[in-house]
Amino acid sequence: MSKKEAPKKGNINEIQKNVANEFEKIKDTEKDHKAELDTIKIEHANEVSMNEDQKCYLIQISTQNLAGFKKVHSLLTKKFEEHLANTVILIPKRKRVNGKEYRTFVSKKSTKR
Repeated sequence: MSKKEAPKKGNINEIQKNVANEFEKIKDTEKDHKAELDTIKIEHANEVSMNEDQKCYLIQISTQNLAGFKKVHSLLTKKFEEHLANTVILIPKRKRVNGKEYRTFVSKKSTKR
């Protein structure tokens, strides 16, 4: 069995180009949220099959301001869904601290005594 090769860093597929172009259009038209949108960068976009007939777009973004991203999350999702005509999922990229990745959203474990 041959392993599936991961795409090389820097390669951009058609989906990423379409998402990046749509994101630039959104940034140009939405003057109310310009500060929040300027901190967001599209890292990766991919099309994922949910069922035989359903597809969704998985978009990974990096942001400097997570609170600003939360303000525009619903706006971006609606605009991307209008353009791409499929479900869109926006995921923040994991951050690096001291060379190690960590989750931004950490769940709390319940402790029973």
